[in-house]
Amino acid sequence: MEVLPIDDLRRELDVNLIGQVAVSQAFLPMLRAAKGRIVFVSSIGGQLVFPFAGAYHASKFGLEAAAEALRTELHGSGVDVAIVEPGVTDSRIWEKAVEQARDLMANLPAPERNLYEEEMSRFEERLRKTRDDNNMDADEVAAKIEKALTAARPPSRLPIGIGAKIGYRLRPVIPDKVWALAPAALSRADAQNSRCEDRARPWATILSCPATRNGGDGARG
Repeated sequence: MEVLPIDDLRRELDVNLIGQVAVSQAFLPMLRAAKGRIVFVSSIGGQLVFPFAGAYHASKFGLEAAAEALRTELHGSGVDVAIVEPGVTDSRIWEKAVEQARDLMANLPAPERNLYEEEMSRFEERLRKTRDDNNMDADEVAAKIEKALTAARPPSRLPIGIGAKIGYRLRPVIPDKVWALAPAALSRADAQNSRCEDRARPWATILSCPATRNGGDGARG
């Protein structure tokens, strides 16, 4: 967030937050008449925050708040408001995130680039691993969105995917100061795992690699 261009932040908020609210406002007179339904496509990123994606998370947290506000304001009107929160999904978002990270770093002055270059490189690698190891098919997400649109009793919030469901339940019970340690732990694990051969199964790698199993020193054991 420190070096994010403000125009980039505005664009993210315009697309992910303001755009959805604007469309909802435009259609609400017809939705009231038809006793229709609004389904906001949020993300597990509206519940969990990781570094170097602050603009995205801000837009999704904002969307969650807007949806909650609209749900209470429309109570009794016959218009339901639901939020779907997909987890890691097979889409172009991962390639776009890497491209945006590279563009950001390329345009930074040297002092700021030196501050973040190493962590940003690890962030890019985590994006690729997340995409390759954990994503679900977009059709699965579409089916859940259809359910939110057509169910007789729509859920107010619908996490999609096992990762999203676990994160949704786990984050509220983890203290903020403990959660803040997660990125540093991931960075250490990334650095240690680079010495292991099995990169296709990240959790198996973390458990089996001597570099992580023995506290970071592959020679001990």
